[in-house]
Amino acid sequence: MLFGSADFLLNKSARRSRERLDRALEPLGLTGKLLYVLEILGAEGARTQHEIGSLGCIDRSSAVVFIDALEALGMVERRQKPGDRRAHVVALTEKGRLALPKARALEAKVRREYLACLEPGDQRTLVALLTRLVQAHN
Repeated sequence: MLFGSADFLLNKSARRSRERLDRALEPLGLTGKLLYVLEILGAEGARTQHEIGSLGCIDRSSAVVFIDALEALGMVERRQKPGDRRAHVVALTEKGRLALPKARALEAKVRREYLACLEPGDQRTLVALLTRLVQAHN
């Protein structure tokens, strides 16, 4: 029954894909989760930790861990938020901006290789179905 369970199969597939991505990103010092935060900052610009968590559906403690890791890598920096001395924003550094296109290319390669067992039409259908699931349960 386990292999007939959508939850089990979605989780197993996501885990396998994430493991492949993490291995591919290792030379950059990144993981898929860290890339996700870089992607948010690349798309949205400097944001508070709370905003990053909200935008990425990342719980507060995980967001702090990810940002700390990226800061240790020199890819992001915390700055005082203009107009609010108590708040800080997280921004990409030059190193983070330079790493992002390399990481995106690796992610695209991993995705292509992972989905290669499916016909292009099936890949589009899979993405469409997953999109519907996510949107229906947001």
